[in-house]
Amino acid sequence: MSHSSLSVGLYYEDYIINGVYITTSRNIGHVDVEAFSRLTLDVNPLHVDPVEMKQHPYKKPVVHGMLVASIAVGLISCLGLTRKTLVAMLDQRIVYKKPVYVGDTVHVKMEVIDKRETGNPTRGIVVYRYEVLNEAGVVVVEGTNTNMVFRKNTLKQNGEKK
Repeated sequence: MSHSSLSVGLYYEDYIINGVYITTSRNIGHVDVEAFSRLTLDVNPLHVDPVEMKQHPYKKPVVHGMLVASIAVGLISCLGLTRKTLVAMLDQRIVYKKPVYVGDTVHVKMEVIDKRETGNPTRGIVVYRYEVLNEAGVVVVEGTNTNMVFRKNTLKQNGEKK
């Protein structure tokens, strides 16, 4: 399900436990790894040195795990679920399962696993589990994100019209 064409994403009340969303795919190229290395100053040979990596068990450079996790967040964002409804990402848990290599194409499967009200009547908490899968369907990264999102009554509380 894609909500990218919606002007507003899902409010707290719209999330359904066990609701599943699948993102589009994205190829991770050499330029992405180079830019991430420069941005983060992480130039570990594991990520950037094909010659040295020939002696490593992986045999070739591995994409930074945080780059893969960041791309996952971006792909999820492209679904449009939190467009104008996200207050904040409160927590992110990441587990790296398998290496991702330059040239791999990944997508994300996301499932809503919990939601709860807060003391603020205009906000709620939504927790989802996600899996990043490569083009072979292998889970390479998995984790959970906890987001605070607006409730539908937010607009009424602020005196705005829906």
